[in-house]
Amino acid sequence: KKAEAKKIASTAKRDFESRIKRAWDTPTGSTGKTATARISLTESGAVRSVVVTSSDPDMKASIEAAVRSAAPYPMPSDPDARREAMSMTSTFKSSN
Repeated sequence: KKAEAKKIASTAKRDFESRIKRAWDTPTGSTGKTATARISLTESGAVRSVVVTSSDPDMKASIEAAVRSAAPYPMPSDPDARREAMSMTSTFKSSN
């Protein structure tokens, strides 16, 4: 049961990441730069908090905006998987 919940949650997190990347308006001139986002969601898939770490302020701002604009996230119906999916860390690399 636990392993199943983890699997569901990791699929959900991959979906969330794709949603963020689609919403991400990559800053011009940021090629090769990376940023890490620590995202915390509510049970309903709203953004509770997002902390982006990047040396580039434009990258930081653009990823924060993408995380917020991609919400609400479709949360798994399984309660264990949903709890697991409520927090994630993602790395974004600009290829723009």
